[in-house]
This record gives sequence, structure tokens and C-alpha cells, in this order.
Amino acid sequence: MDSDDIPSLLQNIRTTGSTNVRLRRLRYRDHVVSSQTTLTDEGLETELRAIEDTITSPSVDQISDGGGEFVLLSTSGDPAHRNFRETPMEISQASLARLIEACRLPPHILGADRFPGFHMSHHTQYRDDDSDIPEALVLLLRNPQHSNSINISMRIRLSDRSTVCFLSALTETTGRTIESQLSKRGRLISIDPLYFLVLAFEVRSRENNEIFQKTLLKVYEVESATEMTAPSWKLQVPHTTLQWLADYDNLLKRLHEAHSEMCHFEHIGTFYIKWALYLLKSVDLLEQLRAEAGLALMAKRHDVALRERIQFTLARSEYIAAKTKEMLARIRGQINVAFSLVTQKDSKLTLAVTEYSNHLAMLAARDSETMKTITVLTLLFLPSSLITSIWSAGLFELESSSSWKIYIAVTISLTVVVFIAWFLYLKYAGSRHRGAKSLSFAAAGFT
Repeated sequence: MDSDDIPSLLQNIRTTGSTNVRLRRLRYRDHVVSSQTTLTDEGLETELRAIEDTITSPSVDQISDGGGEFVLLSTSGDPAHRNFRETPMEISQASLARLIEACRLPPHILGADRFPGFHMSHHTQYRDDDSDIPEALVLLLRNPQHSNSINISMRIRLSDRSTVCFLSALTETTGRTIESQLSKRGRLISIDPLYFLVLAFEVRSRENNEIFQKTLLKVYEVESATEMTAPSWKLQVPHTTLQWLADYDNLLKRLHEAHSEMCHFEHIGTFYIKWALYLLKSVDLLEQLRAEAGLALMAKRHDVALRERIQFTLARSEYIAAKTKEMLARIRGQINVAFSLVTQKDSKLTLAVTEYSNHLAMLAARDSETMKTITVLTLLFLPSSLITSIWSAGLFELESSSSWKIYIAVTISLTVVVFIAWFLYLKYAGSRHRGAKSLSFAAAGFT
């Protein structure tokens, strides 16, 4: 990317039609921070001319005498944010292009700002195309944690550490919290402008830790409610929460919610470790470039203090990263156990339904046996009843001595015929049922 790419890159940057930029200045010599000034397009142009004359113009070759300045330009909004909130950066595209030019920021800033993920990079600027003497160090940083992003673009002039910094934050509250570090820690920033990035690192780390502790509490509550933790680790869970978590649907929702948040924390934790290493590398690079330019290095006591401060926050970030991995493993264990309990509950319910079905089948079998008995008795006595009715009607004239013999013979014969007919019918119906069953199995793919 070079300056010719700026017009095309600006087309993809989400900005407002007007400008609302806040300005603050810190003088290194006496650590005085100017009161905040809110700038429109016209006011910003005036200040940018002053920045060109004092901050970003090439400085004479001399050892820094502490007369530099730190100029902070900040605004609200995020050019890369895409969600239900409309949050364009509160600066017009024309003023943004002019700011990049006046502050001598590389066009990479537009590529970094419109990228929705984490970003860290540095760029060395030299005095001219034919010179190998470094003039300035540019640092670009984007931190979009928890959908509350910040973008920092900082140019440090090597000769006197004069710095111009452009900060954009999704929310004005976050932006002002970081801006306030300029007045609260102006003495530190006067020693080394990299302290501003370190302070932003600490602010964001604290915010991340607060959200992390709330997520931990969710997991601890679930473990205590399900009694899947050591007795000494249990929390006093409110009764309403216990009732809510007693529903397996709610329990699994809570676990999956915590799992998603922990996955995000795992990603953020990796970035924070890289952020700390990036700051340590920037300290080395700034001192290396000053040495190449023949400039005095930072006093050892200040260098050690700066590195130790970064290392302290790095240690906390490493702890959160390790704790996140532990909690992810515990959540996955909880989810597996919850699924096992649900499966056991379903199995018990299925077993109960099966036993009830067997009971119904036994009752149906008893009813079937009763019906068979009634049928057999009916078939047994029906022929005799029919013959008796015919005999009683007097339709035949038979001798008394042979009448009863004929009656018995006809009754027995007719009864045998009825039972044979019933047997043949059952055999025929059974063969048809077996044929239909074979067809249904073949249609299902069984042979």
C-alpha cells in the first residue's frame, strides 16, 4: 500500500459526514496536559498544520533535550464494526485523509482499521528515499475485544520522541478512559511515549479480566448446582437459580453459553500475550532505531521500569490464558456429564414405557385367549343348538327309537365340519398374513 491507494481504501471506511475529534497535548518538559478541545473539520485542519510544523516535520540532528510533545487526536466509532449498531467513525473522509497525510501515517492504517480482527504492526520511516537513517517509528494496533474495539495509530519521531497518536474507540466511554491516561500518567508518557500503549494495554486487560471473572462465576454456579465440584469449592447458589438449572435445557444452554465465552477468552488471551511481546519488541526497536540515528538511549532505570511494567501485565495475561484452558476442559466435562444424565433419564423413561407396553400386551393376550375360548365354545354348541331347533320344529318324522341316535350323529358330524372349516380358514388367513409381512420386509431392504 502507498499514498496512491488512499482514495480507494477510504471508500471502504465507514465514517460520518462531519468531524468530531478531541485534541489533547502533553509537553514533555513540564508534563503539562492541555485541556481537551473538540474540533470540527475547520478546527482540525488548523491543528493539523501546526502538527506538520512541530511534530511530524523532520527534526534537526540533535540529542533530545526533553522538549518534545505528545499530541492525542481521538474520536468515537469503528470503521470496521458490523453489527446491529451503526457506529461509523466520527470524522469525514476528507478530514481522515488529511489527518493521515499531516501525521505522516502510512496507508496501512486504513487496511488495519477496516480489518475486524486483532492487528499489531510497526513501520519504520526514513529521512528520504536515498537515506538509511531512520526518522520515525509508526505503531499500529487494533483491539476488538468483546465487540468494543479500539484502534491506535502512533508515530514517534526519533530525535525528540515527539509523538502524534490517533485513537478511535467504538464507544465514547472506552475512548475517554484511555484518553484520561494522558493526564493521569503524563509523567510516564513524557519519559517514553510507548507508555501510552502500555497504559492502554493495562486498561483493556482490566476490562477483560472483569468480564472473565463474571464468566467464571457462571461456571462455578453450574458446578455447585450439579454438585460436581469439591465441597470446599462450592458456592451458595440462590434457590431460584437451582430451580432454573434443574431443567436440563436451561443447564445445557448455560454451559454452551459459558463455553462460547471461554472460547472467545482463549482467543483474546492469545492476543494479550502477543500484545505484551509486541510492546517489548517495540521498546527494543525504538532504542535500536535511535542508536542507528546516533541519538541517546533511554536511561537504564527508565528502560527497566518500562519492561517490568509490561512483564507484570504479561504475567496476568498468561494466567488468564492458562485459566481459560482449564475452564474449557471443565465445561466440556460438565457438558458430557449433562448429556450422559439426559441419556440415562431418557433410557429410564424408555424402559418404563417398554414395561408398560409389555403389560398392555399381556392384558391384550389375556383378552385374546378369552375371545378364543368364547369362540370355541360358540362353535362347539352352535351346531347342536341349530339341530335342536330343527328337531323341535317337527320338520322330520322319525321313530323315537332312532331319533336320538340320528340327532347325535348329525350334531357330531356338523360340529366336526364347523371345526374343520374354521381350521382351514385360520390356515388360509395365516398364509396371507405371512406373505404380506414378507413383502413389507423386502420393501424395507431385508431379504
